[in-house]
Amino acid sequence: MTTIYRGTVLHSLAPDRFELRPDAELVVDDQGTILELRDASEGPTEGETQGSVDRRGRLIVPGLVDAHFHIPQIDVIGIASRQLIDWLREHIFAAEIANADPVIARDRARRSFQGLLASGTTAVAAFSSRHTEATHIAFEEAERAGIRALIGKVLMDREAPDALIEPAETALADTRSLIEHWHGRAEGRLAVAVTPRFGITCSDALLLGAGQLAEEFGVPIQTHLSENKGEIARIAELFPDAKDYTEVYERAGLIGERTILAHCIHLDGCEIDRLAAAGACAVYCPDSNFFLHSGRFPLLESRKRGLDVALGSDIGAGTSWSLLEAMKMGNYMQVEPVDPALLLFLGTLGGARALGWEDRIGNFLPGKAADLVVLEVEEILSGRSIESTAPAELLSMLIHRGHRARVEEVYVAGKRLR
Repeated sequence: MTTIYRGTVLHSLAPDRFELRPDAELVVDDQGTILELRDASEGPTEGETQGSVDRRGRLIVPGLVDAHFHIPQIDVIGIASRQLIDWLREHIFAAEIANADPVIARDRARRSFQGLLASGTTAVAAFSSRHTEATHIAFEEAERAGIRALIGKVLMDREAPDALIEPAETALADTRSLIEHWHGRAEGRLAVAVTPRFGITCSDALLLGAGQLAEEFGVPIQTHLSENKGEIARIAELFPDAKDYTEVYERAGLIGERTILAHCIHLDGCEIDRLAAAGACAVYCPDSNFFLHSGRFPLLESRKRGLDVALGSDIGAGTSWSLLEAMKMGNYMQVEPVDPALLLFLGTLGGARALGWEDRIGNFLPGKAADLVVLEVEEILSGRSIESTAPAELLSMLIHRGHRARVEEVYVAGKRLR
């Protein structure tokens, strides 16, 4: 049996191209796979047995993809705005130490995934804390919530409070156990990422071991790169033989097609070119960059040089769960205006590519999973009808007035989660 989702459908086809169908039908099979996207006027195919989800007057968009999120930080959102290193020491490390308590860890994970879904995010790349039990709990809660989640235990063996440091051998062995237990679970909705926090908190041995572990299992890597000038200065002190921050990760085998690098604000052209050639992905976190006064990510220059880019909330330095808000900030944080089509791409298909799931989510092409969000957008249209609004205008209003849109329903693989 198929299910027909009818409404105004908007999705990304490429960084510079999107499609808006004012009255369309998504045809989805009983496994939650998209069979067809068609105009409603085309009607059902002969012999088609169907259920109906009629959402005319609503906007149907792909589930949003948040490529950078910190589960233990959800309760420190908006606290202080000092630059990165001070902010970590004064607020974040204490919050992460508390994640050793399984009750706290479970509560934070549950609220994280429910908050993401409530904002229309159906897939996320998330950092847990360094605690193995808390990371297992995060996977349990992600599985229960039904969200797609790439999660990593944070690896740190120096330059942090004693309660957050653990020997490289222990951290890597526990990450191995997480991979063996969780990677690919829940019909492929869950994945494990090898997750060194950043170069400052990782010894050469830990970075090298992380690279080897990711290569052995073929799993993604997520970390931070060049977020803050003070961070870069400390990297130069800790790794005097490296010509730049990127080389610290390169020589450990951490840069490749499965690598997700948050921030990447202060890279020079040579570093961008090397990351692009390796197939790595940078995650643009505009709200967080603004909050911590970290700098302006060179979005257009990075893309011009061939670097893949996705979008992240970076909760809790980011102050909004909404990727629509991140899209808006993604424009405001640039000197030159950003095409709304690119912003939509970054938060959907570009994010799916970053997480390694481009073949299954990110837009509504046949064969992909029916991860979709139904939005009530009457308030953002200022009295216009959704069907008569020009495509470019509707997309721009969605991005820049998106805080007024209401997330009514959320589906992952055709299953309603909200």
